Amino acid sequence: MRQTVFVVENDPEVRAALGELLEDEGMRPVLFREADEAVSSLADERPSLCVVDGIGGAEMFLAGDGERPADVPVVVFTSWKVAGRARDRLVVVDKPDVAGLLASIETLARRRLPAPLKVLDLIR
Repeated sequence: MRQTVFVVENDPEVRAALGELLEDEGMRPVLFREADEAVSSLADERPSLCVVDGIGGAEMFLAGDGERPADVPVVVFTSWKVAGRARDRLVVVDKPDVAGLLASIETLARRRLPAPLKVLDLIR
C-alpha cells in the first residue's frame, strides 16, 4: 500500500512539482494550497505525514482540527532559513533540497509519535 502524503504549498508550480516527485517515488500525494484545507481533510483521511511550506502551516497542522491534535509527522520544506531541526514530529528542510525532503519523509513515516509538541518550542 502506498503512503499518503499531504502536501501544503501555496505556489502552484512548486505544489505540482512536489506532487510529481512524490508520485515518482511511489507515494500518493494529496495536494493543498493552504494548511487549513489539509487540516480539514484529517476528518476524512489520515496521511502518513504532511509536507508544508512554512512554520505557520506546520503549527496549524500540528495543532490539529480543534478537537484533537494531528498525530501526523510534519516536514517543513521551505526557503525560509531555519536551522534544520529534527524532532519527533517536525523536520525543517531548506528548499530546494529534494534529497533532504525524501530522506525526512522516509524517516518520519517510520516514527512512533510522542505527546503533542509546540512548534515554538522546536524552533527556539
